[in-house]
Amino acid sequence: MVMALNQTTETAPAAAVLTHEKLGPYENWMMDVGKYYDLPGLMLDDSISLSCVAEFKDPISYDNFLTVSALTAGTSNRLVMVPTLHKNKGFQARFIPFLLAPNPASPSQKPLLKRSGSEIEALFVAPAVNPGGPFGQGAQLRLNLPVRQDTVDTGFEQKELPYPPNDPALDGRPPKVILAIIDLGIPFAHANFRHAGTDKTRIDYCWVQSAPPVQGSDVLFGREFSRAQIDAMVTTHGTDEDAIYQDAGVLSQPGAPPMPLSRMHSHGAHVLDTLAGRWDPATAAAARIITVDLPSSSVWETSGFGKDMFVLSALHYIFNRAMLISQSYGIDALPLVINLSYGYSGGPHDGTGLIEEAIAELIEERKALAPTFIVMPSGNMFQDRLYAQITGAHFHPVPDGQKVATLHWFAPPTDRTSSYIEFWYPPGTDFADVKIEMTTPAGQQLPVWQGILGESHFAANLEIDNHVVGQFTIDRPRRANPAARVRATVILAPTEAPAKSDFMAGTDLPHAAAPAGLWTVRFFRPAGKQASHHRPAYGIECRIQRDTSYGQGNTGAQQGYFVDPKCPRYDETGKLATSDQVAKGAKLRRFGSINGMATAASTLVVGGHTILTEAASVYSSAGATGAFGPNVTVGRKVDISAASERSAFTPGMTAAGTRSGTTVAAQGTSTSAPQVARFLAAALMDGTAADIDGVLTLLHAQGVSRPVTDLSDGPTGLRRLGGYLLTRTPPVAGSE
Repeated sequence: MVMALNQTTETAPAAAVLTHEKLGPYENWMMDVGKYYDLPGLMLDDSISLSCVAEFKDPISYDNFLTVSALTAGTSNRLVMVPTLHKNKGFQARFIPFLLAPNPASPSQKPLLKRSGSEIEALFVAPAVNPGGPFGQGAQLRLNLPVRQDTVDTGFEQKELPYPPNDPALDGRPPKVILAIIDLGIPFAHANFRHAGTDKTRIDYCWVQSAPPVQGSDVLFGREFSRAQIDAMVTTHGTDEDAIYQDAGVLSQPGAPPMPLSRMHSHGAHVLDTLAGRWDPATAAAARIITVDLPSSSVWETSGFGKDMFVLSALHYIFNRAMLISQSYGIDALPLVINLSYGYSGGPHDGTGLIEEAIAELIEERKALAPTFIVMPSGNMFQDRLYAQITGAHFHPVPDGQKVATLHWFAPPTDRTSSYIEFWYPPGTDFADVKIEMTTPAGQQLPVWQGILGESHFAANLEIDNHVVGQFTIDRPRRANPAARVRATVILAPTEAPAKSDFMAGTDLPHAAAPAGLWTVRFFRPAGKQASHHRPAYGIECRIQRDTSYGQGNTGAQQGYFVDPKCPRYDETGKLATSDQVAKGAKLRRFGSINGMATAASTLVVGGHTILTEAASVYSSAGATGAFGPNVTVGRKVDISAASERSAFTPGMTAAGTRSGTTVAAQGTSTSAPQVARFLAAALMDGTAADIDGVLTLLHAQGVSRPVTDLSDGPTGLRRLGGYLLTRTPPVAGSE
């Protein structure tokens, strides 16, 4: 269990240091104190599997992963189950997704969600039993959200699969490109994804990760639908798509989490239609489609905790099935374009995030075989006040010789989910130099927290009146990466704690709601540090994780934000401001709010603009306008923008709902990214590109984009729109 600091202690004693080095701050919270707030709402059962990602210092094969793992039955009394992996020509990865599943031979074992954080961590660490195990050799483990056991295929085995039969619509010709999507609510029976004038689907593979499984199938959890299976369901049920989805088990059921296809619209329907719907019949068959439908719970929790294993598993699946499709036509590898219209606001924003490096590893490996690209949105957080920079100019001396900078963070009332704020320190920061103090909205000063020399992890409960209302952690989340920076994380419990559920019945919990209102954070810069340790442009990046209620989750989330009087939200005309007041000493930043999952060099980042004005949409996130100092980077820039709004009077972009014939207008850069992916896939049918610059050149050569000539930071400028602006849009849904 996390240890609490004494309220009167100025700095953390050594006894307060956790041994939870194998679990990061999100896992520590969500698998211990925080699970009583956040996990019951996901309607999880007791017999669950934990989704995990293991990171190794060097690439490892699937067989070696099972051999050296300390997680085998008999050590942890759990089963390690690995989903479909991309293993083309002996490819080995540093990042392995897996499930830690209940062992049927031990039916009386304690449910994972009823264990403490220390008990959960003990399942993964057995250095005395297996000192050569992966977690004793610089490797790390990251837990993600639990997986309902009724979606796991306990009979799944890794095996070589037969090639899929060729699509007759190609008339014996090979395809030219593969389109793939990872999203939520994929309507695989929709008429827009069939060959024109027929009831035959254009989707070769669809993996619904939260569907009930078919035991002994070809996916570890959820259910896969092949082209032949989709066609068979359409033949059986005709135009009754409700009957198709009921037969497939992808509609909501009593006692289980809601399913997005039970509604008439979904994020995945809109994005997939934008990406692959209404293609020119002359070329539609040449663009094969692979879809992955994420579990609802992985996107309801908007902070980013929980997605990594599902997204990484989805990518391995896409790469594996893309190989099968390619080789079924006698081609080693076809060009592949993947759209992932998700992200989060936290993370290092320098390409060193775990999921970013895992994605880059897969993309770079496949690029040696064929053009391979992943397209992501820049995000919708430009105006959300989730990003601030503490620079050297913000530190002021105090009587004891130290320098202190102050930041204000508003925790909203009636927030029923946990809130997360990350402080990323510059490269070269000593672990022990992280020193932070917080003051509650009522003015109560909490202990000063400080990293300890020689340690690599520190965590303590945040307590008020002997009740746990949050947690503070200092860690280096990517120790295997020499470029990884030190991070401090503050987690707050909900400001409106939910009533005790059955999940908590019989438990006397020393937990309480966190105070709502304006919190003050004070950063201490150690006195006497040399410039080589703390550059003159010393800076701390401060990021609040997204905390919004999404889809059918009904989580009751409320978004917190930074408060900075020097950076007003509105300009002198009453409109939302679009510039940062750096020269006036503001800490709050709009630039730098870019999607934290999309900062790797291998990702094509797409912003959003309004068609009528060709100006950036007011919410479209942008990269940072500068850096803290020499050799200190602060992330990626937008590469290209596409339409996310038609005009101020006709908001959003129109695409399909979940049933044939329905249309929905949706806003956001999630609608922009698939437009770029669509035109890129079409361009790759006739051309080639090796990197992001090549993609931008190729799109321009195809006549679907133009360079941005305004070099300013304004809404029509390079910093907001990226280097190019997409000048075409897909056919409008319902216009046939």
